[in-house]
Amino acid sequence: MKHAHVHSRRPGRPGGWQQADQPDASDAGEWFAGRLPEAWFAGDPAVIVDREEITVIGRLPDAGDEETEARAAGRVSRFREETRSERMRIAEEAQARYGRKVSWGVETGGSGDGTAER
Repeated sequence: MKHAHVHSRRPGRPGGWQQADQPDASDAGEWFAGRLPEAWFAGDPAVIVDREEITVIGRLPDAGDEETEARAAGRVSRFREETRSERMRIAEEAQARYGRKVSWGVETGGSGDGTAER
């Protein structure tokens, strides 16, 4: 018994994979600046948006005197542990609003050349 293959035209544009319409994320930086607790970062975080993801990178408040790498790593670990549940809630809100996953990063050091972890 032979089976005939029927090719059906599906609605939409021809040409294979198509990117779904995504919500506009041009205001994501302002949204995160207003949504995040002020005590988390020294100033507004950097917010990088691409097609699939939003990356939020904040600078931890200055620790004062020269900070060793070990001390900076400890502060980053403490920040991550203490803020994890709230960061996850905020990420869920942002994902619903912008249709993209959220990644978090932190920087330490006062001059912009400090330690960065994601």
